Amino acid sequence: MTYWVDDSVNSLGFKGSVENGVKQWDNASTGVFITEVVNSSSASMKIYAGKGNLPPGTYGAATYWMLSGRNITPDEVTNGTNFQQGVIRFDLDNQNAAGFENVHRYKTSGHEIGHVLGLNHFEEPPGHSGNHWMKSGKIALEQPTSVDLAHLRTKWRW
Repeated sequence: MTYWVDDSVNSLGFKGSVENGVKQWDNASTGVFITEVVNSSSASMKIYAGKGNLPPGTYGAATYWMLSGRNITPDEVTNGTNFQQGVIRFDLDNQNAAGFENVHRYKTSGHEIGHVLGLNHFEEPPGHSGNHWMKSGKIALEQPTSVDLAHLRTKWRW
């Protein structure tokens, strides 16, 4: 998987959290999973940040696309092979309104990258009790948990 980061990510203060999210998921996959590219047209994951660009209460969002323009729903995402591009957006205004600190941004960045890697929300107890990167909401968590990693391994079959 390749990724490209828009200048808005750095200018709005998301660079560190995005770098952490990529590093954590990449380390979990033995370091061969995610590669940065300098050309947005060749990236399978594009990352943007904005102010007021998402609905109220939405801190980040991932969408999936075929280059033909067809939107892929999260339930259709398998292992990154049935869509050609994932787009991640972060909303600084919504995160500030919720009192986000860097540790919350780390989790949100990792969470949205996890979606592009094919992971859905983990909400159902008892197997998904506690906090995880793939759990919804404002959570202070700098790296994926063993539950997140188990789902990633299952999704990608390694």
